[in-house]
Amino acid sequence: MIILKPAVFTLIFLSMSFGAHASEKTPIGFFDILKHVYETHPALNAARERKKETEELYNQATANWKPSINAEAGIYATDIDNSNFGAGDGATTKNYGLSIDQPLWQGGQGFSRLREAKDLINASEALLHEVEQSVFLETIRTILALKRDRDLLKLRQRNEQSLQEEYTATQERYNSGVLTLTDVEQTKSRLKRAEASTINAERAVEISQAEFTEVTGLTENYSLDLPKIDFQFPDNIDEILLMADQNNPSLWIAKYEESAAQHNTTSEQRELLPQISAFASYNKEYDPQPGIVPDNQVETVGLRAVIPLYQAGVKRSEIRQAKYAAKRRSYESEEIIRRIRQNVVKNYRDYITSREEVEIRKSEVTATDEALKGIKEEVNLGQRALLALLDTDRDLINAQISGVSALYNYELANFALAENLGILNAVNLGITDTGYPQ
Repeated sequence: MIILKPAVFTLIFLSMSFGAHASEKTPIGFFDILKHVYETHPALNAARERKKETEELYNQATANWKPSINAEAGIYATDIDNSNFGAGDGATTKNYGLSIDQPLWQGGQGFSRLREAKDLINASEALLHEVEQSVFLETIRTILALKRDRDLLKLRQRNEQSLQEEYTATQERYNSGVLTLTDVEQTKSRLKRAEASTINAERAVEISQAEFTEVTGLTENYSLDLPKIDFQFPDNIDEILLMADQNNPSLWIAKYEESAAQHNTTSEQRELLPQISAFASYNKEYDPQPGIVPDNQVETVGLRAVIPLYQAGVKRSEIRQAKYAAKRRSYESEEIIRRIRQNVVKNYRDYITSREEVEIRKSEVTATDEALKGIKEEVNLGQRALLALLDTDRDLINAQISGVSALYNYELANFALAENLGILNAVNLGITDTGYPQ
């Protein structure tokens, strides 16, 4: 369960806001972006169609108990020379018929096929959950990455502007004889480095923007303001792992597919048992051959038993193949459980570590900012060299950049852990109350 808090998610270190692209309409927000992706993403739509496709297996399985009814009609002409029936020298025969075949016993394979179908349908439902979570996480990652890169670009631009002002002031103080040419060149060097960093930051924004557009299909009229989302994770790793075991859709896919493979093995084995069915037919012919009587009709009712004796080894080979497939599914389930548990532990540690780093970076930015203020005073009073000011200014921008990156890592770890635990879905995010669109 998660709690959605209305407070706007802001950077801890900087009070910045990047408005949506200019538009007459109100920009769509975080949940609107997710809803748009939820309704239009091709991977999700493919998973929905796959689920509908798999649901047809149930109808096919239940058909094993239902009768087969066929109707037929025909017309054909025959000429008979030297007939033993005297005047019966052929006729144009017209006929129609109706037949019914009702399975009575198929060795019990119908029950196994039905259970297999249910397992595969449940697996397709779990797969839809898995794809949904994967798409949401990828979308959120691109939102976070674009916001991070825009924040970093803003920092780089501010730093470049600050160094430009510092460079201008340094030149003036050099011209007045207060500073040396070395001070001017040092400031110029830092300015050029800042300009190059700004160019790289602009390129990073362009790349993130392209990735965001590719994932969401949106090019404009959106806002990157994120609400604060509290997933209320358990307090210890044991409860975290238990929650993953209960909710992670990948685990359910593996379990259902393993169970379906076992039922398929049983179905293959039961095809070697006798198959019993009841049948009835009615056939009416007009002008039957050899053309002596005007019509006749045949009514048949009976039971049929088919006992498989020898199929050239094909059926027993299919049984062995089914057994191997069931065993493979068992091993795959075990591997998936291990992998998911590893991912849960890793993401949980990343979440805890990144949360602590956010607080540390916040303190670092505050301390460096205070130090910069003091050094500026000391440089103005001639108590420190200009290089100390440039170094501290560099330390501040690096601390701010690290702070933005730490916040990105924390938010991403938050959502990644939610995905591992199976709670990053449309219902929990408040996008829909009714599950999946039909």
